[in-house]
Amino acid sequence: MLNKATISYIAALILSFLILQSCKNSNSKTLTICGNVKIEKGSTENNVNFFYTPLEDFFLSPLVHYDPSANKYRQIIVKEARPLEDGKVWDIELKDNVLFHDGTPLTADDVAFSIEKRKEMSANLGAIRQAKVLNKKSIGLSLNNPVSDISDILSCIYVYPSHIFRQEEAWRKTFLEKPLGSGPFKFKRWLKNGVEFTANEDYFEGRPRIDKIVYISEADENKRLSYLLEGTADIMSAPISSRTAGFVKRDPKFHINEFPFPYYSALFLNNRSEIFSDSRARKAVNMAVNRESLIAKGLDGAGIPAYSPFMKNMLPEGYNITPSSYGPKAALTLLKDAGWRDKNKDGILEKEGKRLRFRLYYLKGPEEFKLLADIISQQLYEIGIEVETLSLSYDEVDNKEKPSFEYDAFLNSKGSFYFESVWQTRSLYGDKTYNYSRYSNKEVDALFEQAKNIKKPDEIKRIYGRIDRVIHEDTPAVFLYAPLSYTAVNKRLKEAEGFNSTPYDIYKIKDWE
Repeated sequence: MLNKATISYIAALILSFLILQSCKNSNSKTLTICGNVKIEKGSTENNVNFFYTPLEDFFLSPLVHYDPSANKYRQIIVKEARPLEDGKVWDIELKDNVLFHDGTPLTADDVAFSIEKRKEMSANLGAIRQAKVLNKKSIGLSLNNPVSDISDILSCIYVYPSHIFRQEEAWRKTFLEKPLGSGPFKFKRWLKNGVEFTANEDYFEGRPRIDKIVYISEADENKRLSYLLEGTADIMSAPISSRTAGFVKRDPKFHINEFPFPYYSALFLNNRSEIFSDSRARKAVNMAVNRESLIAKGLDGAGIPAYSPFMKNMLPEGYNITPSSYGPKAALTLLKDAGWRDKNKDGILEKEGKRLRFRLYYLKGPEEFKLLADIISQQLYEIGIEVETLSLSYDEVDNKEKPSFEYDAFLNSKGSFYFESVWQTRSLYGDKTYNYSRYSNKEVDALFEQAKNIKKPDEIKRIYGRIDRVIHEDTPAVFLYAPLSYTAVNKRLKEAEGFNSTPYDIYKIKDWE
């Protein structure tokens, strides 16, 4: 039987242990982020909403990440990417030491499976025709069209654990209840209005310095703002309206980080249609669109005018992208030179008995596209062009990407690194095309081929500058804007000063002190 002294000694040890644990827990590094990603525990909706959101960057690993600050891609679980057959086939070798959170090694089987899953959920990987496992750590990718750099495609591939996904029952009951990946953070638990992640002790690049991440899901922007202002959240992630961004910017306790997304939205004009096969009609539309007004009214100011398919850092140092001048009177003159006249004085131009009228298709998903399409329609009406706006779902767009689809104009967005399949002639042939303008120029084709065989970045930029000049002159599309993303962060987080909610920024959270 224990005497009182022994009992007191044991009690003191237990108390000391609890105090030490309390001190240890109090030093735990927790980061709280509030955003608008909808989260429903165990819901099949997570198949759509949980993925393709910033949340997947915490617990899943992509093949590569794009680092916007350095304007380059960073290999994450890819060891090497080797082109074959002039860039139409690629061998992708994976790193050896990547594990899923349950200890299962990540292999080429998981990558191949994930590609098929991602293709089912999104059209982003439509460029991949086939994925073939070569061995446990190598996979071959066959593309619909050759590319000089496959990094943009690889950045869209996040790897799922195929041993769970392949079992429908396990996917429903296990994965959605407790998401599992190979990323720097592991799922811990669902919260009433969010989710909690903890550091992955076995992460192949080393344990994250942040111990815990709490994500608060809130659809109401005003409530997200209150979480930031009262200190409940350290970061208010995108999307943030320009109005809210302006308000937070005036508070000295916070940074507002502004980041132009690496893609552009454009009105792609079908260069093979009856109307837009005439370059004068394309140039007239380009001159009649007021980008500043479009951004102010359609995006609440959250965008910068775009005049090129290339980002500035992809072009030679000192290169100036030629802006398109807004000039409705000059646009009307061009149309009159092309034979269009308002003979019956109803405000719409005519030629050979036909009204100057076309259909403008836009993607139904992004809420702003309908408003932008209507604004463009109104701006073009002012120079005598009648525009009918029609929406397309993602599935309908997938069907419309076939070369046989007939249309006049399509409002959509494209990544600034995803240009070869958008502007080369050969992309018009095959089962699917992203060359929405049906554009063809032999000089542009030759320049892209030339760039594929050049290793020096400055030389590649020089070629891209020439391509930009030719595209500007041909005007196959009306480049509209690059959207701006805003992120609000508490200034006490020194590492967060340049944080912009991009996938690479989220990935780098693991290195924060």
